[in-house]
Amino acid sequence: MSYKINDVAFGNIINITENSITVLTKDGYNFLILKKDITDWKNTKLNFMFNINEKINFIVLTCESKNNCTGSFKFNHPQFSRSPFEYGLNPTKGNFKKLKNSVDQLIGEYKNDKNKIN
Repeated sequence: MSYKINDVAFGNIINITENSITVLTKDGYNFLILKKDITDWKNTKLNFMFNINEKINFIVLTCESKNNCTGSFKFNHPQFSRSPFEYGLNPTKGNFKKLKNSVDQLIGEYKNDKNKIN
């Protein structure tokens, strides 16, 4: 099997250093995953996060040959990123009037139901 950029790959950790882990896939590909591609948290110790022979999944960044591949753990595990998502709210054509009217209606229905119970 050959790996393309952004593929999800699975493998067992065969080496853990202070700055990287090495993962061996079932089909014999070696992936180096650098600490910067594992977590954004600087004080994290990789040997406390992972164990030898632990099976993990990751995203393929590059793969030029069986022994020259890189991956990213944090792309597939956003809890290890400081800001994994970009947030933005763009105005709509109606400037959120429909949303406001819908919320106001639901609040009104809730108040009416509450008055019926009491």
